[in-house]
Amino acid sequence: MRLSLFLILMMLVAFGVGATPAAAQTTYTFQEADDVWGRADNWLPGGGPPGADDTAIIPLARICRVDDDEHCKNLTLEGTSHQALGTVVIEPGKSLTIHGGEASMDWGRLELAGTTQDPATLTISGDVLILGEVSHVEMTHGVIEDSGGPSDKLTIEAVEPPFRLQGDGDIQVELLNKAEVYANHDGETLLLSGSVKDAIHDAFWSACCGGTLRVDVEVSGAAYWTIPPFTGESSEIVIGACCPDLSGNVALYDGTFVVEEPFCTTGTLYWSSVKERDSVTSTSIRVNQEAVAVFHGACPIDCS
Repeated sequence: MRLSLFLILMMLVAFGVGATPAAAQTTYTFQEADDVWGRADNWLPGGGPPGADDTAIIPLARICRVDDDEHCKNLTLEGTSHQALGTVVIEPGKSLTIHGGEASMDWGRLELAGTTQDPATLTISGDVLILGEVSHVEMTHGVIEDSGGPSDKLTIEAVEPPFRLQGDGDIQVELLNKAEVYANHDGETLLLSGSVKDAIHDAFWSACCGGTLRVDVEVSGAAYWTIPPFTGESSEIVIGACCPDLSGNVALYDGTFVVEEPFCTTGTLYWSSVKERDSVTSTSIRVNQEAVAVFHGACPIDCS
């Protein structure tokens, strides 16, 4: 009798009887012209807002505001021009977590609209890809963080340039750059910190318009490092962590390239002022004491 009961129980387990059903995955479409993510009746079909297993679609000319801590697996921001963007705005002190899925931005816009006291946060849980086509992730006092999981990683990829992760704030998550990271807010800093960063040949690490790109974590890969001409003498790229394994070119036509820790690339240095009518750019390289900068050569420093 005991054996029979044991066999019955094993059969029930095998066929899933009594097990918790897997969460349903739903695609939700935002309906309002300008309203909040967390209101259920802003989404079709009913039952919103989206959760960690769901897809959220923001159609063109819609603005969806994240005014609480929200979640999704996939995010689609639709649009056809700069006047008809599908936009998500993460408000000060709030967060949006993307759970191991994909964010697709075809003329769309994702804004981290924080303040100094209350940054806006994009949290990456698992392996997340943001694909951009003529679009931007705009950071104003923004934070892009990981969730603490072992596989948390963000990849940004340009389907069609320009696609930029731009502005100011702190990019803490592990990052693979296949687009452009662009510090372009005057007097503000876009910081690379936390986990390591990597990049492909066609990608860029850039400073512009009086902004500072500060590197406080090891960066590797073949991306360009650049300060374009006529973008402001106060634009800076500051190397604050040892980066011994780079292969990208460095193109400096304005501003200042500051080396506080060893920076080594096998790529070529292009360093020049540019004249246009009556204006001439001013660019400089400053290497701090005990630091080293190597261009188009092997690195003599072991950073381990």
